[in-house]
Amino acid sequence: MQERRAVLFVWLVAQFPYGDDPDRDGGHDVSKDDEVRGFRDNIYRALQNRGTHAACRAIEKMMEALPQLDWLSNVLVNARKKVLQETWVPLSPESLLELTQS
Repeated sequence: MQERRAVLFVWLVAQFPYGDDPDRDGGHDVSKDDEVRGFRDNIYRALQNRGTHAACRAIEKMMEALPQLDWLSNVLVNARKKVLQETWVPLSPESLLELTQS
């Protein structure tokens, strides 16, 4: 599933390149183009916040396909942090005591 999101993101970037994003200051009517660009961005944000190794691999594939988007490396760092947050298991008090007595 995560890999399919990466493929979709790469395709959307090809169709709606970041370099063509309009400069928006202040309020404006949201066009269909704006909606698609928002959807494009939500894909990488969802992967970043997923907290899984599969999501990190998907981001790595996006980075390989889109090396010009150097900011994706920050997305990967944040995704890896999320994995650590989701998978960290604290030591039990007993285990901690064992460590201090060794």
